[in-house]
Amino acid sequence: MHEEAKRAIEAIGDGLPQDWLLRPKAHVEQMKPEAGALKRILERPGTKEIIDEHIRFDEQAGRAQKLYKGPSLWSARFSFISVLTASIAVILEGVDFFPMNEWSRVFAIVTGVSVLLSFALSLVTTWAKPFERWMLARAEAEVRRMRLFTEVTSSDEAPQAGEAPLLPLQLEYFRRYQLDVQRAYYGKRSRDHATVVRTASRLRLFAMVLVVLASIPLVFTLTGIGWNDIPVVGGLFSAFEMSADRENRIFLGLGTIGAALQGLLAARLLLGQDERNATRYAATFSNLEDLASRPLTDARAAASVGDREGVLAFVALVQEQVSSEHREWVSLNKLSPDLSLSRLQELALPRLK
Repeated sequence: MHEEAKRAIEAIGDGLPQDWLLRPKAHVEQMKPEAGALKRILERPGTKEIIDEHIRFDEQAGRAQKLYKGPSLWSARFSFISVLTASIAVILEGVDFFPMNEWSRVFAIVTGVSVLLSFALSLVTTWAKPFERWMLARAEAEVRRMRLFTEVTSSDEAPQAGEAPLLPLQLEYFRRYQLDVQRAYYGKRSRDHATVVRTASRLRLFAMVLVVLASIPLVFTLTGIGWNDIPVVGGLFSAFEMSADRENRIFLGLGTIGAALQGLLAARLLLGQDERNATRYAATFSNLEDLASRPLTDARAAASVGDREGVLAFVALVQEQVSSEHREWVSLNKLSPDLSLSRLQELALPRLK
């Protein structure tokens, strides 16, 4: 590693878990005096304006995300509960040892209330449109995040006596607070989504077994085989003295529960976009890991000789990776009304295909 890079890394400081928070004022306080030129860039009024916009959109995205995921997920849960209680009531109907007459009203109330709550919560997400607001606000926040680093890495400021060269400082600031933060985020989130998908796959298998069970009476009826013809199963049903009607109720109830569980799992995966994001985030993480190897080394070499174009090319590659998730929600006309090429390059907006 070049001496200029080592000096810049030491002046900026080691990474911390809270680096994902964009707080340039706190960043400045952590830096050593050798990073004076970079400090002055971070303390400019324009930087504060970008950060204020980022925080505002980030808070809007957080509120919209909660409004979307909370009611939507509970709507799916209440829908499952309503089917579950109704299915249990069907299974227990006519069972001698269970006082169904005393519990029928309870099952009816739980089922009815769950249906109403599920419908009401679904209306909330339909009317409020929180998903659209969440995605738009998140995209706007991330554009401001990228704009900050583009502003910091492309600005010029003359170092004073005893201060480190500016360009290596700019690169290491970008590396710590953008590249390393995004690597940690996409690595963790890809693993989280993959875990959810694996868990859902196991539960789906269990739900599929319940659905298959529901078809057993029909298959046996079509083939003319009775329960008593199967030694183990026939003995089990004989022990409980089950009638054909009660047997059908059990299998029907189990199959309905299995189908409802499949629906709940599908809704959960759709809300979290787990299957999509597990793959997409893993790919982005892999790309960022690649950029953190030789391309970062090359960028450090460019910074050591004052090659700003080489550093900005590296910055653009990283920004391109982290912008891909949000680019479809970004309005070019809103962020740059004149739509001039020079202005769009200055803002470092996500590229549109």
